Amino acid sequence: GEKIGRFLLGKKLVFCLEGDLGSGKTTFVKGVARGLGISEEVRSPTFVMLKEYGAGDEKLVHVDAYRLGDDFEDIGLDDYFDQAIVMIEWANNIGGLLPEGTVKVGFEHLSENERQLCFWVVDSNMFNNIKGVVTNG
Repeated sequence: GEKIGRFLLGKKLVFCLEGDLGSGKTTFVKGVARGLGISEEVRSPTFVMLKEYGAGDEKLVHVDAYRLGDDFEDIGLDDYFDQAIVMIEWANNIGGLLPEGTVKVGFEHLSENERQLCFWVVDSNMFNNIKGVVTNG
């Protein structure tokens, strides 16, 4: 996550994070925040649904869409899409409302200390950039 965060400095992008409970979604967001230079403690936004961290080019919005459903528009999430890096856990609950170019990250729990992440990226340039970050650091 931290490598991805460093890559994302100055960018605005939406990520859908999908995986079972305990698969590492929030841990990934914590790493992204560190890579962006955000020192605030990142916590799961389960009961607040949306939490903002950082400011300016290093703004990160962490969303838990597990209980969001039709309240998507009520929290103004779409206002953030071109203003910040947006990480949405359980994004499948609002899938049809996400912007073009959203990056999907699937998390699979392999063992207590091991996870597998799969990235789905529509934009081929972005795919190559993320692939380079993940494989080379």
